[in-house]
Amino acid sequence: MILTSPLLSGVGVRHGFSTRLGGVSQGPGATFDLGRETRPDLDENRRRFALDHLHLAHVDHLHQVDQVHGITVVDETSPPDTKADGLCTQRPGHAVGVRTADCAPILIAVAAPRPVAVAALHAGWRGAVAGIVGVGIQRLLTAGARPEQLYVAIGPTISLAAFEVGAEVIEAATKALGAAPRTMISERGTVHLDLVDLLTRHLVGLGVPPAQIEWIGGCTASQPSLYFSYRRDRGLTGRHLSAIRL
Repeated sequence: MILTSPLLSGVGVRHGFSTRLGGVSQGPGATFDLGRETRPDLDENRRRFALDHLHLAHVDHLHQVDQVHGITVVDETSPPDTKADGLCTQRPGHAVGVRTADCAPILIAVAAPRPVAVAALHAGWRGAVAGIVGVGIQRLLTAGARPEQLYVAIGPTISLAAFEVGAEVIEAATKALGAAPRTMISERGTVHLDLVDLLTRHLVGLGVPPAQIEWIGGCTASQPSLYFSYRRDRGLTGRHLSAIRL
C-alpha cells in the first residue's frame, strides 16, 4: 500500500509514501520493509516500489543515500554510501527517495509550470532544527527555481500526540524558528512537539506558498497496523520509503 499526495499528483509527478503493507518481508519488518540492506525480501520490495509504482526503467534509477540525521543534500549521481539526508535530481526518468520510521519524509517538486526538478528530504527533529529544509530548497533555487514554483508534500510521521520530547528539543526548535513551536502537555505532564508544524513554518518562512504545502496525514507511532515506528518498536522495525520521480 503506497500513499500519494493530491498536491504532487496535481502537478504531474509520480511519487509515493510507502506503508508497511504490500511486501514480502517477515518478522518485525513485515511486510513492506524498504530498509537499505541487501536481502532477497528487501530487493523484491524495492523492485515493487521502483518498477511497479514509480514505473522506473530499472531499480537503480531509484537513488538513495546513507542517512545520518544531518543537513547535507546531494544530487542523484552521488554513491549510495554518501552520508546525507536529502537528494535532488533534474534527470528525467530517475527518482530520489528517503527512508523513515518516525521522522518526516518531505517530497518537493519544482513546477515551472511543468516539473523540472524534484527532491526528497529526511527530517527528524535534529535535521529540522539544523535546517535540512532550507538546505534542500536552496539547492533547488540555485538550479533556477523560485519559491512560488515549489510544491511540497510531507508524509506520515510521528504526530504531536505521540512525540514526547525533552526541554532541549523545545529549546532547539524555538531557536530555529525564532518563536515558540507548537507543543502540547499530556495528561502525564510530558511535553510533545508538532514536527509537521515545525517543518511547515520553515517552508513558509522560506517563501513556499502555504497552499502549496500538504501533509498527507498518518501517525507512524500510533498506527502499528499501517506504519513502522522506531520509537514505538524500540528500533526493531522496518523502514518506509518515500520517493519522487522526475
